[in-house]
Amino acid sequence: MTRSAARLLVVALWLAGCGSSDDGDGQRAFIDWARLRNPVLGFDDRALKDVAVAYHPGRKEFYVYSSTRFELDDANNTAAVRSFYRTSDWRRFEPFGDPDVNGAGYGPGSPDVSRIGIVWQMVFQVESPAGGSARTLAGSVSTNLVDWSPPEPVAAEVMDPSLRNIDGAVAEHGGYLYLGWKRVQEFFVTRRPLLGAGWEPPIEASAAGAWAENFQFIEIDGAWRMVATGYDPLLFRCTGHPTWITYTCNHEPFIYRMDGSGDDLQDWTRWVDKTHLQIPFEDWNPAMHANSAFLADWREHDGYFYLFYAGSLEGDRFELRGHGKIGVARSRDLVEWRVAGDMDD
Repeated sequence: MTRSAARLLVVALWLAGCGSSDDGDGQRAFIDWARLRNPVLGFDDRALKDVAVAYHPGRKEFYVYSSTRFELDDANNTAAVRSFYRTSDWRRFEPFGDPDVNGAGYGPGSPDVSRIGIVWQMVFQVESPAGGSARTLAGSVSTNLVDWSPPEPVAAEVMDPSLRNIDGAVAEHGGYLYLGWKRVQEFFVTRRPLLGAGWEPPIEASAAGAWAENFQFIEIDGAWRMVATGYDPLLFRCTGHPTWITYTCNHEPFIYRMDGSGDDLQDWTRWVDKTHLQIPFEDWNPAMHANSAFLADWREHDGYFYLFYAGSLEGDRFELRGHGKIGVARSRDLVEWRVAGDMDD
């Protein structure tokens, strides 16, 4: 995004008053949890995964962004639109898209959505000019979570387009925009001044010394944490599904703590205290259980963290990735989790 475009977005957001609202009006619950059942979002003809969720307090609406996969032998695959979805109650969803981001035969892969200052930033993977399995990252910004700017390359000057660069995540700290992503099977981070150009040379990072993907940076109570997909420490938990189905049975959500303040780029390479987010199993997700999770800290609205994730009954369809649908669980402490509809008080 150019600096002039950023200024226009900031002005538009300020005029729209998107950052102010009062959810404590008592007219309706933030989320009517008792009425929800998992999966909260899914379709017969497509698989959803790599979900990111944002809340617009002015509209009291939630916006769901995800990867969308159709079967390769589906005659309509190349013409199908990869939509996003909006909802006010998590039971009725309205598909939407932006012509610059969504479209027939194209859709953002593994989108991450973060609030950066007073705009929302989306980063996602797209096909690389190098072709084959190579991927690169693109970014877009929005003032309202619906209309997105034309995607532009992210960190193009420090990213090798011949490699597979996926699962981007962004965060703002100390006047810098930080970017983390998976390059082939390794984790890298870089940064640039928030209001300037020039990405620093990428540095290889560590997710507690183990493999990880689908990263999300989130600041909780003044400290930086990371949510990422890692291998389930109990590989045979998914009864009846062999562990070689690597896209389903053994991909689980973990949360990490940054070993540092975040002021230095090196801090973003050190993630420790890997902790498994143990989501209860349900009948709809015995194969792919809780993959590619996204954590929302909505405690200011109702006292809960919400975790959104992909699950599936099987691991055979959609190129052995399973017929993914989206589920949700919530927790007050990031330790005890209850799935949609299960009340804890």
